[in-house]
Amino acid sequence: MSLRSEIAEQPKVVARLLEVGWPEARTLARPLAAAEHLTIAARGSSDNAATYGKYLFESLAGVVTALAAPSLVTRYRTPPSFARGAVIGISQSGAAPDVAAVLAEARAVRAPTVAITNKAGSLLARTAAETFLLRCGPERSVAATKTYTATWIARRIGKARAIVILGRGYEYATALEAALKIKELAQVWAEPYSSADFAHGPIALLESGVPVLLFSARGAAQAEARTLSRTLQAKGATVYAVTNDAGLAELADDAVLLGAPLSEALTPISFAVVAQLVALALARRRGRDVERPRGLSKVTRTR
Repeated sequence: MSLRSEIAEQPKVVARLLEVGWPEARTLARPLAAAEHLTIAARGSSDNAATYGKYLFESLAGVVTALAAPSLVTRYRTPPSFARGAVIGISQSGAAPDVAAVLAEARAVRAPTVAITNKAGSLLARTAAETFLLRCGPERSVAATKTYTATWIARRIGKARAIVILGRGYEYATALEAALKIKELAQVWAEPYSSADFAHGPIALLESGVPVLLFSARGAAQAEARTLSRTLQAKGATVYAVTNDAGLAELADDAVLLGAPLSEALTPISFAVVAQLVALALARRRGRDVERPRGLSKVTRTR
């Protein structure tokens, strides 16, 4: 099975999760509901999913949510207090020792813990009090795709040495994931930013001809994204947009316009697939072996 075919499996995976996983998710939500705050522990692509989760928990559930710093537990031995909170660990393989260590620390103070993983018998699943299985089936490609639910844009980006990737709000997580996939697969330096943070300094480094990949959905950040596109182009950047906003698509130098009838909170699920396809197409144009990315292994165990 190829990376491209695993990307294509994602609609089935999401449909299965909605059908089978929803009752289980409602059950797991009960111990989390009493928590005063949430912490999400993850690495790599799972950490980008955690960023998306932070936006969802804070915007929909109104619960302050932090991203864990696992090194505080495993290296510095100075864990924060998880009392009165709950901790969620995310790992496709469930084999990340430092993520599991965060959950173990939380269980030691009797905080509710939930593992989100694709492996029922994994270290993470054994460590957490509760487990939510992703039910993705085996993921054979090294770069995680279907567990995190464009060719023309890749052709236009061409041989650029570096790419700036922007998104705000929910789409910040998509920008992080796109940058990671482009680095992993195409071996191109891709720098992700919240578009708000990018305006506070890094925009000064923008040079003429630098490609900017902008993720933006209809909603709260829509008008700002259109203004940003004009600003970037005035500075000489080439703007490529992934959006469901026809106005932004018209402004950008090129765009993938999605007919996504989704609320803004859900668009990162479909936008992430486009990000993966852009990374895949860019890697192929550069002659990279996407099935065996240089310097990567399927499971990375950080401690």
